[in-house]
Amino acid sequence: MDARFFQAQWGLDDQCAEFLETLPPAVQAIVFEKFNHEPHQTNPSARCKAFARGILQAHQQQTAEDPLITFQQQWGIDDSCLQFLRMLPPEAQSTVITDFSHQPHQTNVSARCQAFAKSVLQKQQHHQPHSTPRAAGPPAVYSSGVVPAGGGGIKRPRAEFEGNPFGGGGGHFGGGGQDANLRRFQAQWGLDDKCLSHLQSLPSQVQAIVMENFHHRPDQTNASARCMAFAKSVANTQGQQYQAMDPLSEFQAKYGLDSSCMKFIENMPAEVQSAVISGFDHQPHQTNPSARCMAFAKSVAKGMGQPASGALSGNLNTWTGWG
Repeated sequence: MDARFFQAQWGLDDQCAEFLETLPPAVQAIVFEKFNHEPHQTNPSARCKAFARGILQAHQQQTAEDPLITFQQQWGIDDSCLQFLRMLPPEAQSTVITDFSHQPHQTNVSARCQAFAKSVLQKQQHHQPHSTPRAAGPPAVYSSGVVPAGGGGIKRPRAEFEGNPFGGGGGHFGGGGQDANLRRFQAQWGLDDKCLSHLQSLPSQVQAIVMENFHHRPDQTNASARCMAFAKSVANTQGQQYQAMDPLSEFQAKYGLDSSCMKFIENMPAEVQSAVISGFDHQPHQTNPSARCMAFAKSVAKGMGQPASGALSGNLNTWTGWG
């Protein structure tokens, strides 16, 4: 969708359409997807500009905190390459950002960057000490990817017993949120995006068990298919019926946000919630995702022109939104 089609859809004036055309593509995409105007509301052009400014401000704040965005802007890599870099462990990301170079006479910077990143990851994995093989559990868990009846031999991650509903910090993947753990797991085993999407749809405890127990040997083929089969067998053995969560629950699970942060977001208008869910990001090297998310949400709301009487002063009951 371009700005002129969007203008016709909502009846926006030329000044608003021209403003939208100046926005970065990532900001435009969020505005085009998330902006909404109800029949009882007035002045769609002013409302749209306020909404877009909020998204732009939040995007600029996030870009300043994200070295990978700066790296993308420096070299002009495409979004597919950027997504690949986000799946790498933090130490591999740091090496790529520091050491990658592309000369004017060279072509396809994104393909070169991905190839360089893969070589960095392989070297770092090669120099890591080999983990001690597990003594417990039937070989079937590690060779065939099939969980025996009753789930015998599966090692439950510590997070499952410590009351962490998201499994963050369990297994071999450390902190940074469950989604970051899944992406490092994807990079470790070379899983495709279909497999990653399947893992993201599973309950957090099933995800944690899969990441703790799945193994793929060099002589075995199709790691993605084996991992999906393994994950399904874990879910079946656990007797869990997994369904898609509502957007806020998925958002909480993705970043491991605490209840205080979620209550704060739930008290915001739907437009602000939608913008926060679409625009917020948290990388493994960053700390305290809940505090960062609340600050990001305040920035979005402020940029969208929330009235002074509903200022976000920390009292969740003071939010009044707007018409």
